[in-house]
Amino acid sequence: MSFFSADTVRKPLGRGLLLSSVLFAGCFDYSKVNHDSSLLANAEKLSCSQDVFNLFEKELMSSDELGHGPDIGSQEWQAVIEFKLGLTGNPTLPSHTSSDWCDFIYQQMFAKKIHQLD
Repeated sequence: MSFFSADTVRKPLGRGLLLSSVLFAGCFDYSKVNHDSSLLANAEKLSCSQDVFNLFEKELMSSDELGHGPDIGSQEWQAVIEFKLGLTGNPTLPSHTSSDWCDFIYQQMFAKKIHQLD
């Protein structure tokens, strides 16, 4: 079993832990990381909650340098998060009101982090 699996990342989110705590830079050999993004397909779905919105905000920062930005969790904020991930206009994006939106965004964040390691 891989040290880093979708299950390892997903389960702690429900407890408010941050993805960044799992992907701590320089603390382990990333060559041993399982880069198989299909692991996410079998992982438990991530539901939208304030903790999840806060995770996205911490990772992607929707506000400007003065701290001004949309209300976290609002549709305007969701559009900014999509923009930060390069997803604006993506036809596969779930609706902002869908429970699938957070899971989709999380998968995109995970994929982006993995590609940054390559």
